[in-house]
Amino acid sequence: MYTDLLLHDMGSGLSDGLKEFQAQPEDWRTSPLIGIGEHLKSGGSLLHDGRAKTIEEAILWHEGEAISARDNYLLLKPEHKTLLQSFIKNL
Repeated sequence: MYTDLLLHDMGSGLSDGLKEFQAQPEDWRTSPLIGIGEHLKSGGSLLHDGRAKTIEEAILWHEGEAISARDNYLLLKPEHKTLLQSFIKNL
């Protein structure tokens, strides 16, 4: 599935301004990545509000708890970014 199904602080850039039960406005549950390639092929978008059209866009929107993962992605060589994106698309 490639998810933990937990709530994570994704930063103010992804906040929807709504608090629900124990979830803060910037908290989001990680969605399963399985089938993401088919989702994108059929015109689907990414993130909770569909603002990301590509895997790279989705990665770059991550802040909060995921800022180090985003920053590590930015440090990858272009060919390694392409390999990672291909891996995700094939889940």
